[in-house]
Amino acid sequence: IKVRNIVANQVLSDDGDDVNAFLGRVSKGQSLAIQDMCLFSSSSTPSADITIVPLIDTEPRGVFGLKALSEELLRESIVEHQ
Repeated sequence: IKVRNIVANQVLSDDGDDVNAFLGRVSKGQSLAIQDMCLFSSSSTPSADITIVPLIDTEPRGVFGLKALSEELLRESIVEHQ
């Protein structure tokens, strides 16, 4: 296959400005989504429990990802009950 152009998009700069702006947008979007979920949950009968899982270093896919997610949930649960 002959390739003439390659595009690398969403590359963050080394000075950190892009990273801070990006993480700010992600955090704001997550906060709004969580607020919406809480409003929806509180208005439904019965209300659903919402569990917020901190960012983990792997995407929870397959057995390994589910294992990492379950370990994080159990660790958070243990911390909350102490």
